[in-house]
Amino acid sequence: MKKTLRNALIMLTAALLVMTLAGCRKDVPAAGGWTDVDEENITAELQEIFNKAAETLTGVSYRPIRLVARQQTEGWNYKFLCEEITVTQQPTSREVYVTVYQDLNGNAEIIDIEDNGEGLEQIPNPFVGYQTLADAEKATGFKMSIPTEEDGYKILNISTMNDIMLQVDFEDGTMLRKQNGKDDISGDYNQYPVTEETVIDGAPVTLRISNNKVYSAIWQRDGYTYALFNEYGLSVQAARDIIAKTK
Repeated sequence: MKKTLRNALIMLTAALLVMTLAGCRKDVPAAGGWTDVDEENITAELQEIFNKAAETLTGVSYRPIRLVARQQTEGWNYKFLCEEITVTQQPTSREVYVTVYQDLNGNAEIIDIEDNGEGLEQIPNPFVGYQTLADAEKATGFKMSIPTEEDGYKILNISTMNDIMLQVDFEDGTMLRKQNGKDDISGDYNQYPVTEETVIDGAPVTLRISNNKVYSAIWQRDGYTYALFNEYGLSVQAARDIIAKTK
């Protein structure tokens, strides 16, 4: 009887010890639960995962600020706090939570984008609109040749930025820019699965391609830098034709 009682007490003590230890391990989440983290610096590994997930996005760019949580599933879910910037004539910026899923093979995709409640912050508009291309050229001090209506491209807007960059928007979603210098003036910070270096009409051109469509391109010619962007994507040949006619 005493032996049975002693064994029962031992078993009860062991069970209480296990429960106490389990209660102390607050860092271990339940299976499938989220673990909060606060990584101020995005590591190269996390940046690569995010870039893979965001490589097909167009019209908007995301800059990861920090990782706020992770969750183990059949792979991993990562929740990033990001800055979202629209690639538009008058860009808007806000902070959002972007959830990325990475499978066991290393493939990654965005599965959720959630507003963090801060709302939109409108970036001061540096653009000034013009009725004619000639008026915009006077403001910047340089001329710009572009595809014409006969080529199938109808102008929607003409503008300049701080009198140093000239921009023409077309009804099909194509945007063309020109500025003195060599900087990338596309405003497109998306990651694309294919980046092709080529030469068009004697100018070195970088084409940014996804699903066999050109969404963005940059090039230089005669001391000027140029950019093309189309949120819907252009065929490679259509992009080449536009670039050849833009000077």
